[in-house]
Amino acid sequence: TSTQVDRLLVGTADNGVAFTADWRTQETFLGVPDLVKWFKRIIVTLKNQTSGDVTIGYSLDRGTFVTRSVTTTIDGKVQQAELILPAGTRGRVLQVQVTTGTLNLAFQIFAVSVDFEPLPGRLT
Repeated sequence: TSTQVDRLLVGTADNGVAFTADWRTQETFLGVPDLVKWFKRIIVTLKNQTSGDVTIGYSLDRGTFVTRSVTTTIDGKVQQAELILPAGTRGRVLQVQVTTGTLNLAFQIFAVSVDFEPLPGRLT
């Protein structure tokens, strides 16, 4: 047995460019798979090691992400990053993505919540 500890993908690449972090939820139906929903906002509760930009995105079609950059300003503290979705954003499934390209910006995600309303009578 070896007592050596190896670290992978820490810091920067050999050329000094920051590694991009890309975290995604699995697709969620938010309770009812066939029900169309109005999505209003996404709130990501996270903690980062240094201030910088994170990008919050969402996908309704299992592939294309709509994103917005959010600046986190509180080093080492739990905070909430909010993404207000355009009026009329609707679909059956939702996938959330959090990314960053900021040099040495490590983050932890504690929770993702979605504010939505079911569309009455819309099952297809």
